Amino acid sequence: LGLPAVVVDPTLDCDIKVYISDIEMYSYKNTEPGVVIEILNDELLMSSHDVVSNINHIISYFVHNRFVEKYNLQYSSNIVTGLEQQSEIMKSEIDSAVGLNRVHDVLKQMIRSPEFYLDRVSFFEALIYWS
Repeated sequence: LGLPAVVVDPTLDCDIKVYISDIEMYSYKNTEPGVVIEILNDELLMSSHDVVSNINHIISYFVHNRFVEKYNLQYSSNIVTGLEQQSEIMKSEIDSAVGLNRVHDVLKQMIRSPEFYLDRVSFFEALIYWS
């Protein structure tokens, strides 16, 4: 939401690093298949030959368990403020049509979907659909 969710950097010493508020929370390097990997003492992953599948599982874990579950009204307020600064039409639509609480509900539904991507079009489509 304003910053890339995943950064691909060939200079990393591992396959993926997860940062939350600029603090490294987790790193993963695909070594050998069939090894059970523990993610933050909360989730188990049986590694496979398919590195992409392993990384997808880790990203899914962080998006659903660490981002969606911790997502609150302040995050929605920050997003709405950013969107309102980009467009006067968006500001009036949000203010008059639905209000912040409904926008918050829509955003929570959007980030739960596996194809989540927030831009102006998808935001308004979701707002219309969920309202």
